[in-house]
Amino acid sequence: MLIIDQSKLTVEITNIYFVKDNTFFAVEKYNQMDLIEKEVGDSKTFDEFLPQQKIARWDNEVNFSARLVHDELTPTVSTLEDKIVWDGERVAVNFYDLPIDEINPEGASEFEVILKEKPKTNIVSFTIQTKGLDFAYQPDLTEKEMKDGAERPENVIGSYAVYASENKTNYVGGKEYKCGKVGHIFRPKIIDSAGTEVWGELKIDTEKGILSVAIPQDFLDKAVYPVRHAAGLTFGYTSVGETTTYAGPDLLGINLYTSPSNAANANSISLYCQRYSTSSFKAIITNNSFQILTNGIGGAVASESTAAWKISSFASAPAISGNTVYGIGIVYSSYMYIWYDAGLTSYTNENSYSSPFDMTDPYEIDYRISSYCTYTAASGSANLKSYNTNLKANIKSINTNLIANVKSLNTNV
Repeated sequence: MLIIDQSKLTVEITNIYFVKDNTFFAVEKYNQMDLIEKEVGDSKTFDEFLPQQKIARWDNEVNFSARLVHDELTPTVSTLEDKIVWDGERVAVNFYDLPIDEINPEGASEFEVILKEKPKTNIVSFTIQTKGLDFAYQPDLTEKEMKDGAERPENVIGSYAVYASENKTNYVGGKEYKCGKVGHIFRPKIIDSAGTEVWGELKIDTEKGILSVAIPQDFLDKAVYPVRHAAGLTFGYTSVGETTTYAGPDLLGINLYTSPSNAANANSISLYCQRYSTSSFKAIITNNSFQILTNGIGGAVASESTAAWKISSFASAPAISGNTVYGIGIVYSSYMYIWYDAGLTSYTNENSYSSPFDMTDPYEIDYRISSYCTYTAASGSANLKSYNTNLKANIKSINTNLIANVKSLNTNV
């Protein structure tokens, strides 16, 4: 059994986390519209610390937790600067945050496994539990994607994009679900003490509740120990796809969704994009047969020289029936960079930017563009009441967590 000795916790670490019942808690993103929380340890196990990390988003509407499978008998736990360190005889774990940068624009969390000696097996395993999530594997680019100018970074090939399994509705002033992406689990790069690097093979089996990283046996045989990032589980808090490509001109791409349970009005569509040349786009709302709805063409919006969410608004908000499959689309004036993840079906075909028309004979593409629709609830809709109730509960939860954090810091420091 491993119990935290709170006298060994540094001021630095308690300024990031608060500690209760052998579990570390942190608010990773303090935003009432997009709350991200993290636990290191297991809050359901009060009498010991376990090598586990949980990420929750949107006031715990969705979450992901991973626990290292190990055979250590007498591990210890301590803190070192900004790291929580779980240390066994043969295996150690460092839990820490990664900074906001170009690679992780919304920050990230690292669950780093360190091998002190050659392991009995080349597989590092974790048990996982999830709530409301789907995992989309990101393979090598297809020949067509490469011809289209797509780029997928090395740490994204063999990784998993993490999305909400149910449609999330973006209301004006409400929670920021955006395109429903919760985060990204990147492919781990294993590094030995001599600086030799190799990619690990990441696999997630939600039916068995197992996440595993396979390390090439030849690397382990020749490695200089200790080996770092033996399972460097980097969970990025990104809301955007990790692959870029060119789109346009006069090309229409559509993602199909199921509308909110009650009637709503579509205010705008947002697209994550970047200028390639002088370019702009318009939002399109269609039914499930790709026929444009009344008032379903948005205003023209120019892309920028840096990547950003850009919004095309509708002059008169199209009415969307409840629980109806419909399409949100983008039509491009000329080439621009867009972002997407593989494993989610979209539809596309040639069209007209100046005079968009109903899309016929669409062909499927194996990715979902990083775009989303924002609504207002229809007058008298139960959605409006539900949204206000959920938002108030969310704000109350954040305030409660913040108060607990401050109290814990005053106690521990």
